[in-house]
Amino acid sequence: MKLPDQVLEGIRKFIIDSVNEHPKNLVEYVSKELSYSKSAVRRMINQLIDEELIERDGVGRGTSYLLKVTTALFKYVLKDGLNEDVIWSEDLKPLFMDAKPNVLQICQYGCTEMINNVIDHSSAKTFSIHVTMDLKSIMIGIVDFGIGIFRKIQEDMGLEYINQSLLELAKGKFTSDPKNHTGEGVFFTSKACNQFTIISGGLRYLSLEDRGLLDDFEGTDFKGTGVGMMIAQDSERTLESVFDAFSSPDSDPSFHKTFIPLHLMQYEGESLLSRSQAKRAMARVEQFTEVVLDFSEVDLVGPAFVDQIFRVFHNENPHVHLYVQNANEKVVRRVKSVDSDAVIFE
Repeated sequence: MKLPDQVLEGIRKFIIDSVNEHPKNLVEYVSKELSYSKSAVRRMINQLIDEELIERDGVGRGTSYLLKVTTALFKYVLKDGLNEDVIWSEDLKPLFMDAKPNVLQICQYGCTEMINNVIDHSSAKTFSIHVTMDLKSIMIGIVDFGIGIFRKIQEDMGLEYINQSLLELAKGKFTSDPKNHTGEGVFFTSKACNQFTIISGGLRYLSLEDRGLLDDFEGTDFKGTGVGMMIAQDSERTLESVFDAFSSPDSDPSFHKTFIPLHLMQYEGESLLSRSQAKRAMARVEQFTEVVLDFSEVDLVGPAFVDQIFRVFHNENPHVHLYVQNANEKVVRRVKSVDSDAVIFE
């Protein structure tokens, strides 16, 4: 008896989802998990191979399977007249035409925003774009050998340490050219992608889905800037939903909400104790009206740090609404001692 098309499609999807984790025992694994005959599983795998969606390597007991991977590499010389929209439409978009509409939009937004950053801010002479994709994900890497994004932020803002650039990038709305840029590209791209990475000068800015922002001081000492974007092929996320999450669509569609991961300030084990640290944390925050202060991985805060944010800054900027998230009991008590009405999120 022939199985319904919906069931067959479900089996196909299960095979595709299982390839990477079970390359050497794919037939046996799928057959056992779905109670489907090995011969039928083999036929379906062969069909996927014929469709060039899966590849077979080896023979007999040495057979293994892997998802078909498509790669492309583009190199560009930075010169007058080079435009990100042309690079997208002529070189990149044709690679993604089988992607879902929402995934295609995210790819377009991320690529054009990051390429524009290279063109306008990197001071590089050349850059390259490397695309790797299969049925599960699209990975886009953009590399230039310019000044380096973290160094540029440090110089533009006069920061004492280069690692402080990570926090400014995380806040959003940072730009060295406010007449021509809004400073929103990196922020929204990092939220739209399932994984977003920037590596430069030994630092890594990493945005992982549902895991916030991290920094890594053990990375390469690469002087330019490397941007990596990973978008899941089955992502349900839309650009509109990302934009709306940091605005109020019905009343104020502008970018007025932000999220500040305070653990990025704990460089080499520093605790958050001083007013100067608090001032750095709240630099440019008056540009927003709703600010979530994320205390994940922050064990201790000092009275001066809390007072500067929840009394001094709050009094000077009453239009900014502050929210506390992921704070332990000690931090909550400290915040409440200064502002008993502080809004605490779990």
